[in-house]
Amino acid sequence: MKKNKKILLLSVGILLVLSLIVSISYAYYMFNIGQSGSNIVKTECFQITLTDKNPISLQETIPLSDEEGAQLTPYEFTITNICNLAATYYVNIEKLSGSTLDELYIKYKLDNNSPAILGQIEDNETLVNESAVSSRTIESAILLGGESRTYNLRLWIDEDSTAEQSAGKSYSSKVVVTATLNKNPYKAIALNFNDGISENTSMQVVDGRLVSNLPIPTRDGYVFNGWFDQNDNQITEYTYITEDKTLTARWNKATYELKVDPDGGIWDTFVGEQTYQLEYEQEKNISDPYKAGYTFNNWTVTGNGSTLNNQVFKMGVENAKLTANYTINTYTLTVDPNGGSYNNSSSNSTHQINYNDTLNLSVPVREGYEFSGWSVSGSGSSVSSNTFTMGTEDATITANWTVLSYPWIARHYKQNIGGGNDLATNYTLVSADTNEGSANYNTTVTPDVKSYTGFTSPVSSTITIKTSNNEVNYKYTRFKGSVTINPNTGTYNSSTSNTILNNVYYEETKQISNPTKSCYDFKNWTVSGSGSSINGTTFTMGYQNTTLTANYTLQTKTITFNANGGSVSTSSATIDCGGTLTSLPTPTREGYLFDGWFDAQSGGNAVTTSTVFTSSMPIYAHWTKLTASIVTYSNSTYTTCTNVECALNELYTKF
Repeated sequence: MKKNKKILLLSVGILLVLSLIVSISYAYYMFNIGQSGSNIVKTECFQITLTDKNPISLQETIPLSDEEGAQLTPYEFTITNICNLAATYYVNIEKLSGSTLDELYIKYKLDNNSPAILGQIEDNETLVNESAVSSRTIESAILLGGESRTYNLRLWIDEDSTAEQSAGKSYSSKVVVTATLNKNPYKAIALNFNDGISENTSMQVVDGRLVSNLPIPTRDGYVFNGWFDQNDNQITEYTYITEDKTLTARWNKATYELKVDPDGGIWDTFVGEQTYQLEYEQEKNISDPYKAGYTFNNWTVTGNGSTLNNQVFKMGVENAKLTANYTINTYTLTVDPNGGSYNNSSSNSTHQINYNDTLNLSVPVREGYEFSGWSVSGSGSSVSSNTFTMGTEDATITANWTVLSYPWIARHYKQNIGGGNDLATNYTLVSADTNEGSANYNTTVTPDVKSYTGFTSPVSSTITIKTSNNEVNYKYTRFKGSVTINPNTGTYNSSTSNTILNNVYYEETKQISNPTKSCYDFKNWTVSGSGSSINGTTFTMGYQNTTLTANYTLQTKTITFNANGGSVSTSSATIDCGGTLTSLPTPTREGYLFDGWFDAQSGGNAVTTSTVFTSSMPIYAHWTKLTASIVTYSNSTYTTCTNVECALNELYTKF
């Protein structure tokens, strides 16, 4: 609906003329020198600077939404107080006489304020311009001496207006700034820190402005909760000050973090560090912790003002931590090699070790066996990667043994194209098929033999497991056979007989040229022999003897009939290569006798239905010109012509 309304208002002619007037009314400058009226001394102490590069005109503007209006180029003007006296100023829009557009349909936006309807602002009834009919104040504030304020003003026709309300209307107005002296532009703020600490005890704020730079006091053990006035209203940097105030700081007891670290022990059923939130001076009972392998001594207290007396903790003025302190216990370790040798001794050995300390254990040895770890007795003790860790009582470790086991490996090698028996140079490892395992010393393993297409598998081998070199290398020989090339009545490499290629290895490639055959085009090869293939002229050997048999396609030839000056009903004929024409057309030529067809335009060989053609070619009609002897008499003159054409011409001219 709004979109349609905008279209209807395209032709509305509205002109907004915006100019600016400064009115100065410093009352204390008025004086009387005996005359009937008072004079007003004009001063430069209050000046308006107008940037007029972007005048507002609604002549071509259709109604706009708030979002669209906010994008208009603003009318910018600057108000400057160039003296040292404070002034209260008012920014008014005065509607001029002759305006017919109701201000209820005009919206304005001043700086970043929300858009508002101009006509909804109360008429202040104070007019500066003689032609003004109403005045609406859109801004009022205070400027101290030397301060400036720049405004950006946007006006537009509200999108909710209708064509009837806006069509054919006009609007003219002026921006009028009036100012009065403000002898006391400040509001006083007294600060009560309420046992807190800060440098300033008072401050002042320009009347009507936001309070800023409020101090943030501090108080040990408390958190500042803000400033509050005598009416219990909280005052922040977003509060406008319009009267003197006394602000009192409010405090909440600060909450701090207490960490209780049993340092690996157990405290109050908890394992690990625990965190609590306590208010300043709040108390908490702290029992003694327990830590296996240690004797508890005391707590270390950190955090300014925090204390711990007789297991009662009292929170100070910052985060605190309690850390448990212990004395470590010492126990006896006995090492039993259990029939082996440990550090070159077969006897038990003992060591004195603190709780949780470690001892690096050398690996015991025993012929025919492999060391398989230690059995551990004694609460809390353990062995990991030949490192012993002491528990919470005396401990014994006993060596365990397992019969030795060694790895074996079976590798599979395929013979390369070209043959040869050297493993390093004539074979390629099939790494994906390598078999590996392990077996007890002196047992046997027979790795499986693989089966590869195009290769002959070897006989399986048995490995007797020793301490090293338990491996077998299987070699698979590549198929080697013959390739017979049958040109099939054609010619291959200048021969019409079969060509045999011997000792061709599986997957070996050969270049096979295409054979030729008179009157035929080579088509393809028929391949016999499993696994073999040919792609273009590249042949790949399979795993059986192979025969390649050539296949052909018979060619066709085109014979063109050239009447050689005459005319013929048939222009050409198509026949199989090596064939003959079943019939020949008879051409005609006036005044000539047809002599027959020949393979040259003049001379050449005669062409008949017995002539064999092996290529496309033209044949030519040959002719003999007709002749006659005619004698004519005229004007006592005899004329002799030797051909019909001459005679006819003579007769025509004589008679």
